[in-house]
Amino acid sequence: DYNIIPIVKKYFFPSKKINSKITDMEEKYNLKYDNICVLFYRGNNKSQETQLCPYGEYLTYARQILKKNPKILFLIQSDETEFINFMTKKFPTNSFFFKDEIRHIRKCNNTVDKVAMRLKKNYKFSQYYLAITIIMSKCKYIICGSGNCSIWIMFYRGNNNNVYQNLNGQWFQPKLKN
Repeated sequence: DYNIIPIVKKYFFPSKKINSKITDMEEKYNLKYDNICVLFYRGNNKSQETQLCPYGEYLTYARQILKKNPKILFLIQSDETEFINFMTKKFPTNSFFFKDEIRHIRKCNNTVDKVAMRLKKNYKFSQYYLAITIIMSKCKYIICGSGNCSIWIMFYRGNNNNVYQNLNGQWFQPKLKN
């Protein structure tokens, strides 16, 4: 059995600059990882690569977690403005997203990076996104789709415990831990 995690830890360890961004965000948003569930939805042109599930399916799993953990907070992370709005309306008192550190656009067949190229801030937001990926990996629960971003969350996490993942319309819940 091959384990990639030691390679990730050795060769993909975040720089001091990224770690500083993580620390700054932890303080700014008062992150308590053992009480956060990530709702990570990579949308927009991702639909060209895989079948994306409706937002409501995320809501189903989020409510299951909320039932087990009534004080859970939902970290909403997406490139789609509509997903962020949908989830913040469903969880108005127990959700948040990184307002200053992410970019999101209305649902379309494009990427945030291409749309934002005119702004010339991709380097800055790429650094924040790596920090956010690592932050998401530390949260108690993760609800996500498939793709490069989700796999890097798992690599930094070191496991798939408490992860609900959708791949082409099918949900996987490999290992649930308290």
